[in-house]
Amino acid sequence: MNIASFRVDKKLKARMGRLRHINWSELLRRYVEPVVEQEENKLRPAKDPLTIKRGREDG
Repeated sequence: MNIASFRVDKKLKARMGRLRHINWSELLRRYVEPVVEQEENKLRPAKDPLTIKRGREDG
């Protein structure tokens, strides 16, 4: 697994430190992955309905 890092201010870091029962890495992985998928979907070109129809007729 690769490492990604991010910055938080001192106050937030201290607050996170008091919540030791939370696995921050796991929490962020669970949050980031769906956001990346949503953004990737926005970048994909829309499917052309004519191409989809032709594909069904050819198959």
